[in-house]
Amino acid sequence: MFVVCSLLNLFLIISRSNVVLSKTYPIVYRADLTSPERLWACEGFTCLGKKTGLKDECMTYQDHVVWPEDLITANKDPWISTSYSKEFAISWARLRYPKVESWVYAISTAGIESKCLDIEEAYRKDGERHPHPNHHEIAIRDEIPWANVVGWFNIMPGKPSVWEDRPSSLSPLKPNDPRKPAITSYQSGTSKHWVETWREDTGPCDQVLNF
Repeated sequence: MFVVCSLLNLFLIISRSNVVLSKTYPIVYRADLTSPERLWACEGFTCLGKKTGLKDECMTYQDHVVWPEDLITANKDPWISTSYSKEFAISWARLRYPKVESWVYAISTAGIESKCLDIEEAYRKDGERHPHPNHHEIAIRDEIPWANVVGWFNIMPGKPSVWEDRPSSLSPLKPNDPRKPAITSYQSGTSKHWVETWREDTGPCDQVLNF
């Protein structure tokens, strides 16, 4: 019974992902502490649930948007937050990381449209109140390949944001690419509240932060 329910919920979630994105957003943006070099080495963004090994395939978009205070749901999140508003993403980076360097990545949705969910429209179609409409969120399921990252704004405290196109030196890695560095990855089961410790982590793949 649980398996049938889970499969049905997953079908509904995926179906909604394909239906809800009725508008075309060719570029979305994500504020992050991870440097371009580290993100390149990790071959893009990965949802937190996959990082922890606790991914809940049936998590609703509502649970993604509003994490419980204990952050247990966050550890299972299959969604990656982005915004179709460049202005919001940059202002979020400055608000969330006022004293450190951060980046706002510009992400092409080409080829991953079926994984994109317009959170505003999802709430509207379900007749529910969106708690954070100013985020203009497009949630992307599971992963965002590095090939979809077209460039980024470098955000430094007290300085104007600076745009940089993705350089050829950081072109997407290929299988057995000699450029691929050795990287450490999160081992599931090492922390019941990984989000709380991961926000202070300096590892190459462990600094992706949801809005």
